[in-house]
Amino acid sequence: MMIRNLRKIVDDTNAKIVLTSTWKSEWSKGADYKSEDFKYLENRLREFNITIFDKTNDHIDNRGEGIKKYLHAHQEITNWVVIDDFTFDDYDNEICEHFINTDYSYYGLTFRLALKAIEILNN
Repeated sequence: MMIRNLRKIVDDTNAKIVLTSTWKSEWSKGADYKSEDFKYLENRLREFNITIFDKTNDHIDNRGEGIKKYLHAHQEITNWVVIDDFTFDDYDNEICEHFINTDYSYYGLTFRLALKAIEILNN
């Protein structure tokens, strides 16, 4: 269900997926080696025709800084959203305005949160 909600976000906004989470350490374009967990993630995304576009480059404890650096380097990005189950200490007001806080449980990216993400992206 949660991946369907991510698919809805992509369908309704033309969004591209940029990894900011710990998953990014295992992803790079054209990489040959991937852990079994990451292969599982990619296969699940592929079932819904979702691909990973890019990733941020930062340490796990400074995700906010990594997001800001990515946005600065890609100024063509005008609308964006951060979807995560954890709020980092370096998330400032700007990031918080674009932040969708999911629940690290069975519920994850709910339909209601997907609609909120779509609203932020289409503003």
